[in-house]
Amino acid sequence: SSLLAEEIDKERGIGLEEARSRKSAQERIQNKLWPELFNGSRFAHRLPIGEEKVLASAPKKEFDDYYKTYYRPENITVFLVGDAPPDNILPLVKKRFGDYKAPVAAREAKGPEFKPFTQERAIVVTDPETAICEVQLFNILPGRPPTTTTEQARVELVEAVGTWIV
Repeated sequence: SSLLAEEIDKERGIGLEEARSRKSAQERIQNKLWPELFNGSRFAHRLPIGEEKVLASAPKKEFDDYYKTYYRPENITVFLVGDAPPDNILPLVKKRFGDYKAPVAAREAKGPEFKPFTQERAIVVTDPETAICEVQLFNILPGRPPTTTTEQARVELVEAVGTWIV
């Protein structure tokens, strides 16, 4: 979180290596499919990691601005997993995070801007190096508010399991 220039350069190299390692038939298929599947969103044109040329050359200020815009308390969820009573853990979380104040956002945060499907469609994508056949079904619906209750988490879990079964 200190965003030191030398740490940014190390992470920049890691991000670029991740981008290079994804170069494959699967990525080429994704690059053909996603503009059709996610039409109207930024996600249709690039992964959240960003474009390689920007990642390779973005100045430190750009990283600072991005961090101030997206890495904010209202965007963070803390999960505690373990065999301990919550009454012992919650005071520790409040001690570490309770007084944190987010810096002023450098710019207005934008989400992926997914558009709900408004009509059925079929998309066929191929690549000569792909040795498998796969069929996928998607249903992009309007976004939901953040999950804040046990009941909503249960509904989403049941939906996820049901989708997996199908």
